[in-house]
Amino acid sequence: ALLRCLSGEAARPPNETESKYYISVHSLNEGLKRPLDEINQKLGGNQRWQTYGVGEDAILCYLQGPPSVPISIVVEPDTALGRTSVKVKDLNTETDVCSFKCPPDNHPFAKSLPAGPYQIMPEVTAPAKPPKKMTIFVEPLRQRLWKVKV
Repeated sequence: ALLRCLSGEAARPPNETESKYYISVHSLNEGLKRPLDEINQKLGGNQRWQTYGVGEDAILCYLQGPPSVPISIVVEPDTALGRTSVKVKDLNTETDVCSFKCPPDNHPFAKSLPAGPYQIMPEVTAPAKPPKKMTIFVEPLRQRLWKVKV
């Protein structure tokens, strides 16, 4: 879990004082829970991360670029799966980065994306009303599951 966090899962995005993604004492503290829970579930473990008296934040390392973040997209309701496809567009480059359709893709749809802003664009065959596009921000310490309601 610690190595996953130091590889980017606990990264904070660039801001007004830092020009690169970075991992700090506080972001590491915040980021360890998710990978530790995943590893415990996968291996049947019971490891915990607990801190006492964490002081001021300090940067531990910088990343060379945006970290890769695993995301999941769920189409709701399940009855709409066969007639719904979902495109994901990178808003930095204005390019489509992936698309999902069930079948053949497994649901929930899963992919790792570089951190940054994206748009989720559901397309439904014969919709009662057009589905809404969603702008999402893929960041290591943020939400990783998005629901598309059609």
